[in-house]
Amino acid sequence: MLLAISMAALFLVPSSAESSSSSFSSSVEAKAMLNSGWWGNFSSTNHCDLAGITCNGAGIVIRMRGYKYGYNLADMNWSSLPNLEYLDLSHSGLKGGIPGEIGTLSKLTHLDLSVNNKLQGVLPPTLGNLAELVYLDLSATNIEACEIGWTQRVNVVQGMAHALSYLHHDCTPPIVHRDISSNNILLNSEEEAFVADFGIARLLNPDSSNQTVIAGTYGYIAPGQKSVCIKFGLKLEVLQEMVVHWSNT
Repeated sequence: MLLAISMAALFLVPSSAESSSSSFSSSVEAKAMLNSGWWGNFSSTNHCDLAGITCNGAGIVIRMRGYKYGYNLADMNWSSLPNLEYLDLSHSGLKGGIPGEIGTLSKLTHLDLSVNNKLQGVLPPTLGNLAELVYLDLSATNIEACEIGWTQRVNVVQGMAHALSYLHHDCTPPIVHRDISSNNILLNSEEEAFVADFGIARLLNPDSSNQTVIAGTYGYIAPGQKSVCIKFGLKLEVLQEMVVHWSNT
């Protein structure tokens, strides 16, 4: 009997601890939302019932939509919302800049801050840490790109060269990307370059015959068989005047 009670207690403790953790996280979120002033004084209201807020079964905020006009992103303590997956504040009259704290939202998959012409400043490099992000829209804002120095540009070139070398010589079978352009070179918060978008990439069959097809981004399509080399040369030229828009990897 004692053994059975002990075993039951072992299984109940994690559930109790998990519930306590969820309750603590929920209270931290509620405090951050109250202090933001976006919803006024809602001390007598469950924060999950607020306009534009969606919570999961544990009462944790996972989605946020704008519901009024004139937000200031800096008023929200974003690090208190670590489970946020969806953030849409488009057409909300956002003011000020984008806080670097938003880059700590590691579960964020959707970020839409578009159509906010009073949103200004420089795009924070911490957004490069949003590894789960699949949708980003900053159109119709006054957010500026980050211009990088020559040391960082050289690092970008080295990262691209290493990526292409790996694809061509270290993969079996070799991989040809076929669309090396500025839109497909992404940087993380450490300004390390990564080759992205393998939508039209092809595996090379060493036993196959040569085939000429048109593929790639307009402006970067090279004539002949030296396509990757010529595109890489074009990228070097682009980097001379490069202004990098930060993105997730």
